[in-house]
Amino acid sequence: MVPRLPSIEDDSFQIRNVERGARLVCCNLTKTILQMPRGNLEGIRHRIPILYHAERLIEEEKYGIVFQMLRKNKINLNLICDINYEKFKRNVAKFIQQNLRVDYLDLFIMGLDEEESKELEFLRPRSGEDVIKRKFAEISGVKQKINEICDLMRDELVKLNDDKEYTLPILTTYVKKTPQQLIEALYLVKDLKVSEKNVERKVIPPHLNPETMKKEKKEKRVYYEDALEYICWLVDANKLYNVALQTYDFDLVTMVATQTQKDPREFLPYLNSLKEMEPEYMKFKVQYDLKEYDLALKEISQADDKYFDEALAMIKKQRLYRQALRYYSDKPELQLKIKISFAGYLHDRKYYEEAGLMYKYAGEYEKALGSLIETPNYEMLFAVAQYLNYNKEDTHKLALEYSEKLAKEDNTKREAGIVLAKYHGHGDEVQRQAIDLLIKTKNYFFAIEKASEWNKKEFIDDEIKSGVKLAYELKFNDIEKRVKEYKEKLLRLKIVQHNKKHLGSINALTIGNGAFDAETMSQSQLSDASMTSGQSSISGLSETSKLSQARVRMGKSKKKSKKKKKKKVPKENSPFEEEMLVEFLEDISVEKAERDEVSNLMKTLVYFGYIDESVYLHEKLEELMKLTNTKLWTIEQGDILE
Repeated sequence: MVPRLPSIEDDSFQIRNVERGARLVCCNLTKTILQMPRGNLEGIRHRIPILYHAERLIEEEKYGIVFQMLRKNKINLNLICDINYEKFKRNVAKFIQQNLRVDYLDLFIMGLDEEESKELEFLRPRSGEDVIKRKFAEISGVKQKINEICDLMRDELVKLNDDKEYTLPILTTYVKKTPQQLIEALYLVKDLKVSEKNVERKVIPPHLNPETMKKEKKEKRVYYEDALEYICWLVDANKLYNVALQTYDFDLVTMVATQTQKDPREFLPYLNSLKEMEPEYMKFKVQYDLKEYDLALKEISQADDKYFDEALAMIKKQRLYRQALRYYSDKPELQLKIKISFAGYLHDRKYYEEAGLMYKYAGEYEKALGSLIETPNYEMLFAVAQYLNYNKEDTHKLALEYSEKLAKEDNTKREAGIVLAKYHGHGDEVQRQAIDLLIKTKNYFFAIEKASEWNKKEFIDDEIKSGVKLAYELKFNDIEKRVKEYKEKLLRLKIVQHNKKHLGSINALTIGNGAFDAETMSQSQLSDASMTSGQSSISGLSETSKLSQARVRMGKSKKKSKKKKKKKVPKENSPFEEEMLVEFLEDISVEKAERDEVSNLMKTLVYFGYIDESVYLHEKLEELMKLTNTKLWTIEQGDILE
């Protein structure tokens, strides 16, 4: 990608109109003086020269001058660190030394932004690498710039904060971070309050000193009331109170509640009730009232076991089963109750397989069997049955009941046949029923295996062999029908497109006095329309031949609807016949499941000696696959490409 400079059409490029006839008087690094026609002088500070001058000053590490210049000209202060980010991180201490005013530091920290300054585009063209980096940062969601600068500035400010002058910028670094570190900020305020026990606050009168006739200077030290009030301006008062509660420090909570003007009739009774509780239960109550249920569960899991019923009620209500299993891992008896409750919840939500596993994990094998019998996972079902010491009769009874349940649904008949053959298989009636289900679900080789195991050669020679031959005939006829249908609709599509292209109307079906029919089309070069996979060539149609290699119709990659929609048969001479034909042809496809089915059927045919039938089926499927690989589009789409 070629580097691009911003143009005057960009939003960040500001244009200033001046009077016609103005004269240029002089121009320095950052300012231009113009003389208007009526004689007055006007100074203009152009943004681009200012930015280039700022870049030179930053290279010279004159951060104080840059800060004042950008602030005066209302330019984003992020530019100071964005111009050379790595160099700024190395020179954070120098930046603070050159901007020691507290309000300047607060202004800079609160103005930090993860995105690069727009003004940076005027200093360096945006290359392809810059675009890729920015897109990656947006997708990944990684936010490092603000956190890194806040940590670096806090480390330097703490070194200079012996007289508590830079407390406010330090608090700002805690609030600005993502996520906000409000607990650390409140602890800093509390430490500030502790350090003021032996300090007397000097009262500064609003009037002038009668002796010096000058206004007395304010103290540089920041007191805890001022610090707390400052945080309240930056953070919502209710949020700050909730964070203070999570520290479990009631002195700090009282201090924040007083500062945020909470009603003492509300918070004092609540705090008094918390003080009377056991420490672990008190922490649980705080987190529960704040709706931090995960943290509340963690706290109550460390409390006495007498609170378990309350914990279990919260687990059920807030569905915290996974967290509960982790927090109660060192209390097996209580964890067992959670497992059983979790399994019941899964069963009620019809997650039967997961419920069966959880019941088995809890040692409730009967309940596990009751859940797994609702799933087609027969391996897991009979594995759990072994824990109940089932004998042959019990296993046969379970297999018969389970297979009857599976056979009621079309999508589980395959499993029904396997269950009946594998876990029962006794008696001619049951064996014949199992073989019948296996044949219907095209599980031929397993049927042959079980028939051989039962010494039932007549099953192989009669039921299975005839079932395979019938399956071949049905599948061959189905594929042949789809091939014929595809060819007919494809030919019709070429006729419609030819008429639409040359006659200008899809309803015109005659050329001159002669009829233009399918036979005429097939006798022309259209017979070779698209019988090869991967390309569609229409010989003899000069206009449409340009479209054949232009574009693959969009839409094949779209997900098909789960519900099978009824196919719309295109009506001849209708206004939308072309679009409907294309859609109809695209719906005819060969999925992987069908290819696997045909492959399995071919192997079975070879096993029984039907070599020719296997070859015919393969050739017919190949023909259909080649046809369905044809590239299709409408005339309008081809015109767009041209």
